[in-house]
Amino acid sequence: MNKKWEYKGEKIRNMLLANARKKDLDVLYIICTSIKTTYSSIEIKTKITYRTIKAIIKRLNENIYNAFELEGFIISNNKGEVFINSKFISEKFRVFFSLRLYWYKDSSLLKLLTLIVSEGEITRERAADELYLTESGLNKFLKKINQYLKLFSLRISSNRGVLTFSGDEVIIRNFLFKYLYYTYLNLEWPFRKIDIHEIEKISDELFIYNEIYFSDSRSRAFSLFVIILKNRYRAGKYIKSIPDNLIEILEVLHSKRESSILKSNFEESIPDQYKKSEAALIDLFFRMYVPEIDSEEVQNEIGMIFSSLDNRTCQLMSKIITSLDNQFILNKDDKKNIRIYQLVLFVSIYTVFNTSLVPFIYMHFPKPTYHLNTNDNIMKVIKSVVDKTGNLSKERIDIVSSFLYSLYITHFHQKVCIYLEFSKDIAASYYVKNRIRSIYNNENIIFVSNFKVADLIVTDTYDIKKDSEKFFFLLSTNDEKGWKDLIFDIQNLVMEKIF
Repeated sequence: MNKKWEYKGEKIRNMLLANARKKDLDVLYIICTSIKTTYSSIEIKTKITYRTIKAIIKRLNENIYNAFELEGFIISNNKGEVFINSKFISEKFRVFFSLRLYWYKDSSLLKLLTLIVSEGEITRERAADELYLTESGLNKFLKKINQYLKLFSLRISSNRGVLTFSGDEVIIRNFLFKYLYYTYLNLEWPFRKIDIHEIEKISDELFIYNEIYFSDSRSRAFSLFVIILKNRYRAGKYIKSIPDNLIEILEVLHSKRESSILKSNFEESIPDQYKKSEAALIDLFFRMYVPEIDSEEVQNEIGMIFSSLDNRTCQLMSKIITSLDNQFILNKDDKKNIRIYQLVLFVSIYTVFNTSLVPFIYMHFPKPTYHLNTNDNIMKVIKSVVDKTGNLSKERIDIVSSFLYSLYITHFHQKVCIYLEFSKDIAASYYVKNRIRSIYNNENIIFVSNFKVADLIVTDTYDIKKDSEKFFFLLSTNDEKGWKDLIFDIQNLVMEKIF
């Protein structure tokens, strides 16, 4: 499975960028996410030769200067170190995503999708003019694009001289949203003929109705989603049915946070026979695009309902969570219902998208971290439980297990053991212990009485035998710089334990 999806992932990335530019962005991303890196480190991570990396960095600096007038954005020295110019540190991610968009906008597919979304459908003649293609060139272009879209069981069809999207309506909407949103983010509004302020009023009303308040990027995401809905409804495209095993699940989600998109904007334009399925699926989309929309309290409540619902999917997922909680000795953990909520929601999304879910992962650049290739002991336990309990296909076992791995892995990182050794001030140990605890909870650190098992020994007394990385000298409890350094060292140890 892994090789198959790596191959398909590469095909999807080819829809977005030429190969040379993909390599350029890979290198830039590594540099932007590192305080300082080296040519050899980049070479190992990208499998690009030293000479090519040097050429890429030179080309990146030229492109960044031409696009944004930032001279000397990337610096390298004679030690082989590579880093962002200190003048531009605060702008590095803006530059990365803006350069990515700058290159994406050369994509003919992006231009065509933007036109189809903004206008609903487009004539072949208009498409050829906008893309600067001949009739023959347009035919070749559509043939190539449909090879990529086949991964999602989609295609751009030509009927009586008009180009439209064909395929499963749920997948079409998700594809258009992900492609356009993760390309433009909130850097630019992609539509020349659509007033962003009018559309934002709808998304703002939606947030207020649901008593949620998010960033501008969230508002932009929902503005784009509203445009896509308007477009699909105008074209007479509706979600006609929902798989039987999902109806009860979606009704529970709908009852807990009913979306007002349909009621306030589109209800009159949807035939009665499609209103129920449209409302249910929009609530699922809602949670896909804004996973944090349900508080932990609401997730716990919904998870409890799922665990007692007479529904095959809910019962199966509850059984898997119970088995894994027993395996990993989490029986007394109070997050079980939240895990059930998360798993049932994920499986519902997977059921809707079926084999198209994994290709959607590869639409992101940089690609998110999933666990499809993980094969450690924790993953083996999870796969064994899912296989025995779930009666699922191998592909579905892999997908569900990778999701479960993300839910459970946080319970397995070791705690940082800290030993305190203060002799100058009787109250110092008490003070330092409580101050550290006010920053780090018991899931991340533990204070030990045996210095031999400690990861870090905090002391106020210097001893030549203690001159090692394991010791931290806090010479005074009022030493502000010392505290900053200590917190930084503890944070690094916590991160090492987690990753």
